[in-house]
Amino acid sequence: MNTADVRRAERIIDASGLVAMIETRIAATRRVSGRPRELSVRTLLVALLLLSQSGSMHLIRVPGILNALDLPTRKRLGVVRTGGVTRRQVERLFNLVAHALEGSAHAHFDSFCDLLLQATIDPACAETSSIAVDGTSVDSWGRRRRRVDVAGQVSWVSSDTDAEWRRKSKDNPWKRPVFGYDLTVAVTVPEIDGPDVPLAARSMRFRGANRQNVAMGRAVVKEVARQQGVLGDVIADREYTSTIDGRDFVLPVRALGGEPVFELTQAQLGARGTTHGAVMIDGHPFSPSVPPALQLLTPPPPGAPWADVAAYQQKVATREKYALVPHGARKANGSQVFQCPASAGKLSCPLVASSKASAFPAVLAPASAAPGSVCAKKFTTFQATDAPLSQRDLFGSAKWYASMSRRSRVEGFFGNVKNEACENLRRGTIRVRGLVKTGMLVAFAVASTNLRLADSFAKRTPNTPAKKRGRPKKTGVVKYADVFTADAAANAPPSAA
Repeated sequence: MNTADVRRAERIIDASGLVAMIETRIAATRRVSGRPRELSVRTLLVALLLLSQSGSMHLIRVPGILNALDLPTRKRLGVVRTGGVTRRQVERLFNLVAHALEGSAHAHFDSFCDLLLQATIDPACAETSSIAVDGTSVDSWGRRRRRVDVAGQVSWVSSDTDAEWRRKSKDNPWKRPVFGYDLTVAVTVPEIDGPDVPLAARSMRFRGANRQNVAMGRAVVKEVARQQGVLGDVIADREYTSTIDGRDFVLPVRALGGEPVFELTQAQLGARGTTHGAVMIDGHPFSPSVPPALQLLTPPPPGAPWADVAAYQQKVATREKYALVPHGARKANGSQVFQCPASAGKLSCPLVASSKASAFPAVLAPASAAPGSVCAKKFTTFQATDAPLSQRDLFGSAKWYASMSRRSRVEGFFGNVKNEACENLRRGTIRVRGLVKTGMLVAFAVASTNLRLADSFAKRTPNTPAKKRGRPKKTGVVKYADVFTADAAANAPPSAA
């Protein structure tokens, strides 16, 4: 093991504050006293961080890592036992730490994960306050088996009682059945038009599969807001924003000061009633003069040809002329002031004397303005619950697509952590059972991914163009092509004539 890697692992563990937290928990939970431990918590955590970089999180490999260190490093880590560290020592201490982190609705375990990830985040991540949130499945090392008793009653038993079963979904047929856990992370994304930043997981939650996915998403967003003191864009797919009123994810994120950027479900598309006289379309308030043909625009499916996406964005741009214009920033209570599009110069409306005659005509403008409606005044305040699904950029617009495209970074992070050549977070990589025990090793795999991606980011040279792929240039290639063409013509088969 490289001495520099060991030193780095020691610095990370010391900076995380995990040792003091775990020792405090052990002292509070351990009831039976015994002889002093020869293997320290600090040494175990350093070894696990080194182990996570090998792509195999088997505890049986920890003694080999520690015993192979040079003598000064072993003395510094307190590995001075005659005969070296044993497997029994490692497993007993690992179980002791896992027991200390149990209970309190997994609050201690969640703190363990977040402290570890914070210590592995590259300082360059401070250039952004925006994140993307998503989850992925992690298979359990245990199995779920069907049992039939003598009376013919069917039951299911498992060697991992914390793992959950999630069958194949009708709504998401591409998702495979899972027996295990769900890992939810919040990863860094660059600001719109901002500098690139390292890809890193700022916070994570680990629970049984199909359990509290949206709640875990809220938890990682809240933790990131606590860490940073400020929250930028929060990008999520439709799994987290399935309710019409936004109470599951959108409104809690706005309460933390974040700006949600999200996809809409099929049930949220199109016109959904009126608020203050405005037609609510795709979550955003529109002028009542919006033509019926533009009230429902179905976005193209994922992977659709670019021509279809461009045609859809053009229709959204046409409808955007009827959209109420946000005036100023959203207030702390989630309310937003919107301006009538005619008074903003986007439409030519007979109800607004100051509207420009050259602007886009509102041919379906109402004959009279209803009292208190958006047509009766220039500015209207929409409370947080009046337009919960409104976004900074209109859903489906080119700006929305550009902002939403940053969500691919979280998929890239999962691809990295599950890469067989790197952390290899797949079934068999971790061979312990139980939420906390499995989750501790998953946390080290995520932390190792943070470190590896930070190293890769640091190796890049700023403003260096990407290397061209393909065959290298050759001199005389044009002359060779001419000769080849002449030979090909000379050797061509005779024509039918």
